[in-house]
Amino acid sequence: MIKRGPMTGRARTHLRAVLGAVLALSLLGCGSSPSSRETGATDGGDKGPFDGAALDGPGADAPSASGTGDGAAASTDGATSGADGGPQETTVGSFMGVNGLITDSVTNLAPIGVVREYHNWGWLGNNYNDQPYPQTLYTPNIPSFGWDWDEFFSGLQTMGVSGFPVVQGGAPWVDDGGVPPADGTSTAAASYIAHGDTMFQIAARWGSTMVPTAELKLEPRQTAASGLGTVEYYEDFNEEDNAAGFTGDVYAAMASADYDGDQGRLGATIGVKNADPGAQLVMGGLSGKYGASGDAAGDSWIESITTFLDAARAWSATHRAGSFPVDVINVHYYSFGPGAPEPALSPEDDGVQAKLAAVVAYRDQYLPGKPVWWTEFGYDTYAGSPLHAPALGSNSAFVVQGQWLVRDLLAALAAGIERAIVFELDDTCTPPASACNTQFATSGLLAYPGSTPKASWYFLATFRARLQNMAYAGPVPSGQTDVSIAQFADTQGAGGALVVWAPTSAAVVHAAYSLSLPSGAATVTSVALVDEQQNGVATALTPVGGAVTLDVSETPTIVLWQP
Repeated sequence: MIKRGPMTGRARTHLRAVLGAVLALSLLGCGSSPSSRETGATDGGDKGPFDGAALDGPGADAPSASGTGDGAAASTDGATSGADGGPQETTVGSFMGVNGLITDSVTNLAPIGVVREYHNWGWLGNNYNDQPYPQTLYTPNIPSFGWDWDEFFSGLQTMGVSGFPVVQGGAPWVDDGGVPPADGTSTAAASYIAHGDTMFQIAARWGSTMVPTAELKLEPRQTAASGLGTVEYYEDFNEEDNAAGFTGDVYAAMASADYDGDQGRLGATIGVKNADPGAQLVMGGLSGKYGASGDAAGDSWIESITTFLDAARAWSATHRAGSFPVDVINVHYYSFGPGAPEPALSPEDDGVQAKLAAVVAYRDQYLPGKPVWWTEFGYDTYAGSPLHAPALGSNSAFVVQGQWLVRDLLAALAAGIERAIVFELDDTCTPPASACNTQFATSGLLAYPGSTPKASWYFLATFRARLQNMAYAGPVPSGQTDVSIAQFADTQGAGGALVVWAPTSAAVVHAAYSLSLPSGAATVTSVALVDEQQNGVATALTPVGGAVTLDVSETPTIVLWQP
């Protein structure tokens, strides 16, 4: 039986003061302490909310950020069709998103995109007080605490984005909270029938297919509902590769139960596909193992990811005739530097594009057709953290955090990633508290308390709002090494956009840069990413000789054009 080890910066309990109550921590959560670089910066591990915790008090939505609801309702959560299904067919509106919680306001979440919602498995089982399978009854909502996931997911849908749950951690009714959550041999799919039962029930409720009421297993006072049509994707763990004993073959066995009831062998009411054939199972995000600080190419991280996938594929070849039991490959990666007081690394200095591209290349060779998502990345804003964004020149750490997050998105698009989800919506400490020295405590887009948006929230909201119907179309030569340009095509009409930036980390500004325009561009508008401006600041530019002149800085500038 595996119990949670001592809390680390990464494997931390994500307590929110907005709950208005102290949550009792148990040791029922996920796995062992994460691995670390030689510098001492930890990688991997759960950062989900209240991990391994029962709810002891009422919940409450975080206060909405001032003015953050405007312009969020345009529906872009989807992808345009394409021959190869690659990122060039994915609009920016559906590509990007943010990690969040049931306590977060949808008006703060929706402008950033799709929401990856941390969801403890124990909550679904009568708040950690359930019976073993097959007597298990479920609590998709916890009304006594004001937590209504039906309302949460439908609220996101109303605002034009989607959300999906990350069912994480162990549960006391399965092996006393052990992780992996197996009742039996850890590499046998039948050992995960209880986990697959849970996945069936949530897909039956939030998916798009009506399931007979007799197949719903609900605690008393839960409202029976099915086919609500608010969730398409379901993630079945979080950073399982950081838990002792959770190797790739073990994960594949669990995923086989979660996917389709081990190809039906576990019964017709096990697994998301048996509840909703259109449901998509997302692999629990793999954190990977970080090497020494000199491992600039990320070979250790890449090798650990591919080794885990190799083992999962081998299990699938033996037990499922090669059918791989997930629809989406999912990884996490953070650009740690040498450790505080030194800052984290920018996406370019860390070679993020190449590292993500290596996972995409593996997918292309061994798992063609499976999208690759990057569902955790981010930077802290407090200088005591080993993951902090530094102040550069006149740009504060808040501005640099925003710069680097947008540049992470651009790197992911160039690498072929189909969805990128930033960690996370809001901070969990208030500087100068010593807890803020912990990595991930100030990775939020909103400062805590009060949910005040940081510059990064505005940068990301602008990037999505201005490019939401645009699809990435590749890089454009800039004529100089310290200027980068990415081009986007409008999927709903003529025109497109160029995004131009300096890929440096020295407060560089290239004054009066001549930006060549696509042929036929006549109406041109630059959009600056600016703190406290949700849609940026737009300036009309006059083309001269097929080009426009603008200052290029380390904050990406969006240049919209129409014929």
